[in-house]
Amino acid sequence: MIRLQQYEKGQAPERVVIACSDARVHCSDNPFLKRKDEFGGAFVIRTAGQLLDEAGWESLRYAVQNLPSVKEVIVMGHNRCGAVKAYEKRINGLPFFLTYIGENIRYARALGLDQVPYPEGFTEFEALNALGQAAAVAERVRTWREDVIVTAGLYDLRDGTYYPLLHFLPRRQ
Repeated sequence: MIRLQQYEKGQAPERVVIACSDARVHCSDNPFLKRKDEFGGAFVIRTAGQLLDEAGWESLRYAVQNLPSVKEVIVMGHNRCGAVKAYEKRINGLPFFLTYIGENIRYARALGLDQVPYPEGFTEFEALNALGQAAAVAERVRTWREDVIVTAGLYDLRDGTYYPLLHFLPRRQ
């Protein structure tokens, strides 16, 4: 009954989570949903390598512009990411969208984010992909709303631990 009442009120998530579509990163294991109010606690966008194409960007824009309850956007990479691994190995026939991983890595390096420490068990490319994507997300989010924090983080498949790496704070009002 409580869930139905929440459903009827509409959604009011506190955060947007941009995560990989890897089946091992379960929404029920998501560190942001392990709360009493887990129903509706996050607006989740999932794609391979947590990469945003036009549909992903528009989903993010919708959430940030139309859901005033959103206070944070989290870009959450993970270890053993198949999309990042495919990019690292430059597999023949690499789907075009995976080239965005290279763009994220180059962008992170250009911003000096390759100096941000990341936990053991993750590759440099996994960390830089999340950091570069979060930096790009922060730039766009600030054009839509200036009061939203963007966080780059990594999810450890081995034990479900979430590691925040860097917060891109809102502009000062």
